[in-house]
Amino acid sequence: MPTAKPIKTDVNTQTSVQYKANLDANSNVDARLSWAFAPHAQDTPNMTVALAAGAILSGTTLTEVAAQSTTTITAPVTNPRIDRVVIDSVTGAVSVVEGDEAAEPEAPAIPAGKLPVARVLLATDTTAITNADLTDERVGGSGGVQIGSIADPSAEEAASTLDVATAIAAIPTADAFARDMALYEAFRNWRQDSKSSGPIPSGYLWTFQSDELATKTNATYDASGKQYTNQSIISVTSGASAVGTFGSSCTTVDKGITACPNGSTITVIGCYCASSASLAVKVLKFVSGSTWNVVHSESFSHPGGGYADKTLSTPYAVPNDGKTYRIGIYGPSSTTSYASGSADLYYGDATGNGVAFVLNDNRPFMSRYTYRSGAQSITLKPTAITVGAAPASALIDILHAPTDAVTLNTDLKARVSFDGGSTWSGYVTLEQVCEFSSGVYLLKGLVDTTGMTPGTSVLWEITTDNAKAQAARGVALVLS
Repeated sequence: MPTAKPIKTDVNTQTSVQYKANLDANSNVDARLSWAFAPHAQDTPNMTVALAAGAILSGTTLTEVAAQSTTTITAPVTNPRIDRVVIDSVTGAVSVVEGDEAAEPEAPAIPAGKLPVARVLLATDTTAITNADLTDERVGGSGGVQIGSIADPSAEEAASTLDVATAIAAIPTADAFARDMALYEAFRNWRQDSKSSGPIPSGYLWTFQSDELATKTNATYDASGKQYTNQSIISVTSGASAVGTFGSSCTTVDKGITACPNGSTITVIGCYCASSASLAVKVLKFVSGSTWNVVHSESFSHPGGGYADKTLSTPYAVPNDGKTYRIGIYGPSSTTSYASGSADLYYGDATGNGVAFVLNDNRPFMSRYTYRSGAQSITLKPTAITVGAAPASALIDILHAPTDAVTLNTDLKARVSFDGGSTWSGYVTLEQVCEFSSGVYLLKGLVDTTGMTPGTSVLWEITTDNAKAQAARGVALVLS
């Protein structure tokens, strides 16, 4: 694989020739790591899975592994089944671990000495495996290396097959890019799969799929965002009763419930609907008279049968501008229920700025919403994990969702303990790795272990200060 100098692309300052050349160069830089053992369907899909070339570092031996394919996989007979594609941790040779058929199948365990590559979801009528049937399970390191967990070997059988020191050596500390990309993929895959916190190669990953932290002083667990926030979570509802059905498609602004407070963050919008309908939930800003600006809109498939909620894919931060913001609902005719009350109405789907509404139509959708407000100083700590050997160093990664402009290492701080919280490292110097998703960032910090008491009871602590609204959506520790 050819190498190249990585150059950040910038469509605003680079010529088209430079931009394309830099894209090609960056692709060459990424390829060895991101393509290693990449699972995919065959060009002409059949009942095998193809793997791209990769490399395995076992101790001090680097083995280059050519592209390969699994043996033929058979479809289940009665119920769906999940199989696992794995590679040998020393040779890189591919094999398949067959799962059990079940109405709700689970992936089989990863055998000792094997490393996960992909899950394969099989139906009884599967005749060819496509990319849609595959879930990437690679957890990579330098040159596609995959290593076992540092977790207590008695609790994680796969870790017992690799010496901890050898495993850590497989991804050198200096190879920061490889570590960052491995943790990015781990966060992405685990959150997509709603996977609970657990061990990862050389450490542990907390995903906050539930309210799991042992300490959350002044913090609120936000189940909709799977995160811990330093803001209060408040729900507002109209409390009205349904009295009729809309005769034509329209958007209504419910003035019967509290206006959205300036400085708050709207996370959920819901409404009452007697039958299923394709709706849109909106946030509107009052301009003057009967005029509103639609500042946020998302589609909502309401299941019917009463109240239901839409968790916004992008929470809306209400500006601190002294203006009035309210919730709006759009729906087609004859499908949604309304109540008597104060409302502004627009016939059709209101979009854009300067939309003229009819005043006091007395037919609002029965709506409700949830928002986060205020910002407190919080402290977050998990229950300590027990590792098999006392770590000499640690790297902490945080999925950070700031609402306000946050100064790292001032408004957000982190530190680590190896002895169950009796003594702590100094606060790490956090830096931003990349944008993980819209408004969410992957941060990292190397722990200075000078003066720390060694031990095998490991935990972290995160604190926020200075009334800056923010949330933590996950944490990882990589230990060596």
